[in-house]
Amino acid sequence: MFVRSEVKSKIDSIWNKFWSGGIANPLNAIEQITALIFLKMLSEKDNQKISQSSFTGEDYISILKITKMLSGTILKS
Repeated sequence: MFVRSEVKSKIDSIWNKFWSGGIANPLNAIEQITALIFLKMLSEKDNQKISQSSFTGEDYISILKITKMLSGTILKS
């Protein structure tokens, strides 16, 4: 029972942050949360591959670094 109230409290806190930021539509909030979860998972997987490549000695270029380089290229064009 305690876990449910803790999760509900966290969800309410996130919802209040979206609401105060101007996102009042629940579908928009869910869309934003989904994007944040995806980016968090991508970041964790990328960090895992970086650690693994440094351990094995293999070359690995971070997907986040590539994206940053490409966005800089696009902005310069």
